[in-house]
Amino acid sequence: MIYPLKTIKIITAYGGSTPFQKIHNAVDLQANYDYLYAPQDGIIRTYYGKTGGNWLELASLASVKHRFAHLDRYFVKDRQKVKEGQKIAITGNTGTQTTAPHLHWEVWLNNKLINPIEFIKKMTKTISNGEMQQLIFAFLGQKISEEDAKWFIEKYQINTSKNGLYDIITILIKGNKDFPEWKKMHEDWFEQLNELKK
Repeated sequence: MIYPLKTIKIITAYGGSTPFQKIHNAVDLQANYDYLYAPQDGIIRTYYGKTGGNWLELASLASVKHRFAHLDRYFVKDRQKVKEGQKIAITGNTGTQTTAPHLHWEVWLNNKLINPIEFIKKMTKTISNGEMQQLIFAFLGQKISEEDAKWFIEKYQINTSKNGLYDIITILIKGNKDFPEWKKMHEDWFEQLNELKK
């Protein structure tokens, strides 16, 4: 996961106020017709709104949605799949709730607005074997040791960033109805994990 602009300078912080909103549940970043990059892999949705002008939404596999407003133009089409780091738009000054070119950036997690800057920081933090151990226990209900967690990381060559893990874990538990199917497909992993625990 990456930041959507090459340079990050906050104009209005998350939870701050603007001339149009008392509480601004987004981040406004300094941007003057700059390239906008996809923060992570996902599917694009584009639309127009009176106050935000040209909007772009990027939805990932992990119940995360990035929404950007006031864009000048798009490099992608509606429903297009994009990769992290891909140029997807040019920032701008469209819509009625803007006084100068900038980027309005929202992050939605499980349909709730969260702080985009803090989210990126957490998702790109390197995690330890102990944290992996806690994550596996929390999401899979498997009580394992740090050594088992290390084995899990190495066996599946997992990118040990919360970015990579977040997508993996969400796929595992995405709507409980999908989990049994995943477990059946990966019974060998559970069998080996249980052997290690003995």
